[in-house]
Amino acid sequence: MRNFKALLDAVPSQIDGMLETLQEMKNGSEPDDTADYWEERKKINQNTSDLKNCRDKIDGFQTVY
Repeated sequence: MRNFKALLDAVPSQIDGMLETLQEMKNGSEPDDTADYWEERKKINQNTSDLKNCRDKIDGFQTVY
């Protein structure tokens, strides 16, 4: 159980790091089709949404746990 709690404590900061990376990628996907990540922008938005959802669930689970 201690290992599980340690994992729950570590994951939110790891998710925050991934969200920062995705934000940088999103910035690189604009303003038009000449941008570095133009073709990946839909996937970037989906990954961002998924990670925020995951983080919210982990936060809620930590409260219950």
